[in-house]
Amino acid sequence: MERLEIQRIEKEKWHRLEAKDLERRNEELEELYLLERCFPEAEKLKQETKLLSQWKHYIQCDGSPDPSVAQEMNTFISLWKEKTNETFEEVI
Repeated sequence: MERLEIQRIEKEKWHRLEAKDLERRNEELEELYLLERCFPEAEKLKQETKLLSQWKHYIQCDGSPDPSVAQEMNTFISLWKEKTNETFEEVI
């Protein structure tokens, strides 16, 4: 009799755990659906922000490199170093 009672209690525990797990999974699924609906809009905003930033940099026409293009940054740094070295040598 005692063994049956222990099994019944364990079975109840198991059912409570399953119910709790199912509830958690449903909450996660709802959150996933929300994120899936928001993701395209977030990507669109990110792309628009990037394009706007590139456009603002382009219309500045100040000769500064585009920070998103590694080659431009490397060229700018190399030229800046050369210019700095020339200026330093002129001072000496």
